[in-house]
Amino acid sequence: MSPGNERDWHPLEYAHVFLWLVKDMCWVQGWTWMGSAMVVPAVFVAYLITWHQRRKTTNLVHNLAISIWITSNSLWMLAEFFKMEDMLKPWASVGFGIGLGILTLFYTGRLLKKKG
Repeated sequence: MSPGNERDWHPLEYAHVFLWLVKDMCWVQGWTWMGSAMVVPAVFVAYLITWHQRRKTTNLVHNLAISIWITSNSLWMLAEFFKMEDMLKPWASVGFGIGLGILTLFYTGRLLKKKG
């Protein structure tokens, strides 16, 4: 099976959920260094999934929004861990807005296409 086949990537998607949950568990427990270390694999796998799912627009759009979300979520966590809220939280908000914007444009386009 080719890497572009959706079914090939389900195990990677499941691994990503695990990494994301570990990162967030570290955050809620205040495990600063372990949570910080979990940013790299969680973000990397999110973008890897996005790259491999790029051939189908729906998958690309949703995985890109998820990748931006996990990146923004990680910035927010790091801002709290290292007392850098003033510097990093605005960037996290920008990322969340970009993710929402991507999905809004995608679904607005689909709605307009249906009406047309």
